[in-house]
Amino acid sequence: MSSVLPAPFLFRFALPVPRVDGLPRRSFPWLKLPASCRLLEPSTLEKSSTFADLRVAWNRDGLGLAVEVTGKKLPVFYDVRDPYRSDGLRVWIDTRDTKGVHHATRYCQHFLVLPLGGGDDGRGALVVPTPVARAREDAKLPDPDDILVGSSVRKDGYLVECWLPAATLAGFDPASQPRLGFHAVVEDSELGAQHLTVGLPFPVHADPSLWSTLDLRD
Repeated sequence: MSSVLPAPFLFRFALPVPRVDGLPRRSFPWLKLPASCRLLEPSTLEKSSTFADLRVAWNRDGLGLAVEVTGKKLPVFYDVRDPYRSDGLRVWIDTRDTKGVHHATRYCQHFLVLPLGGGDDGRGALVVPTPVARAREDAKLPDPDDILVGSSVRKDGYLVECWLPAATLAGFDPASQPRLGFHAVVEDSELGAQHLTVGLPFPVHADPSLWSTLDLRD
């Protein structure tokens, strides 16, 4: 008998994220994040296998994200006209970790981090800052050129890395605000969707109260 609510919905998760100095590096791979940066995925409470390895690190200069997808048999899909349809990582960040509101504030941001779709030929990595749906206040969208993104595409998947400088994250101040609201989903046209916690029908794309917490450990 299936449960009415998915197990990850029943808990508030605070996921530890280590500080890694010296990021970003001078060339791709920008991050080379160690296994200690791998996020525990609460969604695995309900399933035994995943296809994406998500890692996060921080330092006073910004936040680093890396996702590696394996197990693909089809080419990575991208649509240069509509990045929302492309394979890749979607992340939502709230630098105030506000759990008492159901609409995004000016401290909430949404990014698409894609292994393909960038460059003149569409074969480079791409990051797309985009407003949070149904926000009460919109954060200023950063210039994508200020964000480092790179990828390596293989026959069975890809690695994509993204460095978000502190200046591109509204209100980023780890010294006084070491907890971030955070949600992520890896969308793949072949393998499906891997959510950090829950997905539809829950409005995680728009409701910060449903996001998990990143605990920035020094």
